Amino acid sequence: MLDIFRTIKGKLFLFLVCAAMGTFILIGISLSTLHGTLKETREVTIKQLAEVGHGVLAHYHRQATENKMSMDEAKAAALTAIKSLRYEGQEYYWINDMQPRMIMHPINPRLDGQDLSSFEDPTGNRLFMEFVRTVRENGRGHVNYLWPKPGHDTPVEKTSYVIGFEPWGWIIGTGVYNDDIQSAFWSEVGRMTIFVAALVIVFFIPMVLLLRAIMGSANRIAAVSMELSQGEGDLTRRLPIQGRDELTEVSRFINAFLEKTQQTVINVRNSVEGVASASEQLSSTSSQMSSSMGQQSETITQIASAIHEMSHTVGEVSRNMGDVENNANMALDAAKAGGEIVQQSTSEMEGIAREVDETASFAQSLEEKSKRVEEVIQVINDIADQTNLLALNAAIEAARAGDAGRGFAVVADEVRKLAERSTNSTQEIIEIVKTIQSGVNQVTRSMGTVNDRVQHGASLSRQADEAFTTVLQGMENLQQLIEQNVAAVEQMAKTSEQITEDVQSISTTSEETAKASEEVAFASRDLARLSADVQHHLDAFKVDDDSRKHSMKLIPRG
Repeated sequence: MLDIFRTIKGKLFLFLVCAAMGTFILIGISLSTLHGTLKETREVTIKQLAEVGHGVLAHYHRQATENKMSMDEAKAAALTAIKSLRYEGQEYYWINDMQPRMIMHPINPRLDGQDLSSFEDPTGNRLFMEFVRTVRENGRGHVNYLWPKPGHDTPVEKTSYVIGFEPWGWIIGTGVYNDDIQSAFWSEVGRMTIFVAALVIVFFIPMVLLLRAIMGSANRIAAVSMELSQGEGDLTRRLPIQGRDELTEVSRFINAFLEKTQQTVINVRNSVEGVASASEQLSSTSSQMSSSMGQQSETITQIASAIHEMSHTVGEVSRNMGDVENNANMALDAAKAGGEIVQQSTSEMEGIAREVDETASFAQSLEEKSKRVEEVIQVINDIADQTNLLALNAAIEAARAGDAGRGFAVVADEVRKLAERSTNSTQEIIEIVKTIQSGVNQVTRSMGTVNDRVQHGASLSRQADEAFTTVLQGMENLQQLIEQNVAAVEQMAKTSEQITEDVQSISTTSEETAKASEEVAFASRDLARLSADVQHHLDAFKVDDDSRKHSMKLIPRG
């Protein structure tokens, strides 16, 4: 089914169908918009007409307020004026109050003065109560209901616009019947139908005829093209040239293509003959070149073998120099490590010397402080003796006092005991301090001896550091010489390898050239055979002038 739309005919038919569908869709949208526009226009119109009636009431009310007439006279004059107003033939105004009670109805005066609060249309809609509700809520508005036309008894749809006139408590309204809108709408539908029919006659029928004409010419060109492609290769045939349309231009282009193709076949036929002759000469030359390249390849192979031996020897030297360089690097690393260790030892010895000096100073300070402690303890011991003596005197005085001094005697005895304990403690502390002083003196003498030895060790470490520095400098110089030799040997190895690669590349190129020469020889022979085949196929085309005179025919139309 979809294959139909892949042809030109199917595509043109699809275009016509889409155009028709688009036209009908636009017409449908236009009619829908028209119906809404007609209804909206009518609603705006009755609103404006209702405002005209409201303006009449306002005019007469203003007359009464300006004392140009009484209020009753103004109401009567307003009712008379409104009652006589008409538009669109029979359309009118009416007035009721907020009860609702009919004040004036020009078409049905029997309603005047009646209470309309229970009045309903055939659908049960209390339309006058709806008028009152609309005015109370919004002051004005549209109301839809059923009401008979003047001179008829059957109610039809009607849309009215009511406006409240607050000074008098009235509601003035007017409306139009919706069947008038439907009549206008269907009238417009009729005009649209006539327009569509005219559009079909003016546009679609000529398009169908044009489609048939285009397809006729296209089918003729397709038939001729198929005959040319599936026939006997007659390049002398031509398409008929009639008219000035695009298909005629296509026919002219096809004829020009056939003309160029005919000339191309003639030129190719001549070129093929030249190619066949040249391929024979190329085959002979390629055979000679292949023999020469074979001899050259053998010579290059011998050179490559000699260079390869030299490269192998240089490689051995390079590897040996690499081992020497590695050993030198290891020795240099060991020398550096030894130098660092000696430097660390020197630094540690100097640190130990500083700490020994500090320790000796601390020991001397400790000895001096021990002597100071001994002096303080002696003072404490003297104080304890004095306290003991005072406690003894106090006990004697308490004994003399008898019972009155008994409590004081107890205190004096406790003080004496504390003094004795203090004396004993100070004696123990003195013994401990003397022991410390003896130890400090021993430490001071030992630290002096250690300090002398540390200073001597630091001096030896500095001498070892200087010796390692000299050795390290010599190792670095030796390493630089070895690196230079290694670099020179590596450069020689790279140069030898490059020469070997170049010679091998030349050898490979020579071999490839020899093979290519052989392939060229084979290709030349194949080219000669292909030239013969092409000549045979070209003979199938009719391109000679004599054959053109006898075989050229115009394709009949139809």
